[in-house]
Amino acid sequence: MKHDKTAVALVVAMIVVLLATGGISAFAQESHIGNVTGHANGGGQLRPDAGKQLYRRYCIGCHGPQGDGNGENATWIEPKPRDFTAAVFKCRSTPTGTLPTDDDLFNSVTRGFITTNMPAWKPLTNHNRADLVAYIKTYSARWKTDMPVEPIVIPPEPSVTIEGILHGRELYQKVECWKCHGAEGH
Repeated sequence: MKHDKTAVALVVAMIVVLLATGGISAFAQESHIGNVTGHANGGGQLRPDAGKQLYRRYCIGCHGPQGDGNGENATWIEPKPRDFTAAVFKCRSTPTGTLPTDDDLFNSVTRGFITTNMPAWKPLTNHNRADLVAYIKTYSARWKTDMPVEPIVIPPEPSVTIEGILHGRELYQKVECWKCHGAEGH
C-alpha cells in the first residue's frame, strides 16, 4: 500500500514539473473540424504557435490581447467584439448555456457576420481557421471543464397550418425575437 502511494506521488510530481516547464503539450487546446485538427499552441515543429500567431495577426485589434473584446479598435466598433473569456456565443448549434461546437466557431470565423465588423476569413486556409478556433478556446476555462453536448437536431419543416402560425407568433413574443427582428419580423 505504501509503495503504491509513493509511486502515485512520484508520478504527480513528474507531471507538475513537466507542466511547469512546458514539457507536456497534450494539454494544449485543440479544435477538430472534420479531418482537420487545429492547434492553439504546440502544433508541432512546423507550427509551434499556430493559432496564437494567427490571432495576433488577424484578431487582436478587435478582440484584444486578453480575448475579452477590448482590442484597440473596439472603441469604434458597434456591436462590440465578442468576449471569448465568457465563452458565450450567440451563433451555435447547441442548447442555450452550453459551449458551441468547434464546427460552430469554425463557421463563424469562415463566414463572419455581415451586420458587424467581423469579416469573413475565407481567404485563410481551413487549417488556419481551425488553429484560430483552437486558440479562441484558450481564453476560457469552460473549454476544459464543461462537457461537450450534442448539437440540437432540427427536424424537418412542418406543414403550414393556422395552429402552427399562431404557435409561432406566440413563441416570437415569448422569446422576444422582436427585439432584434422588429414587430413585423423584418
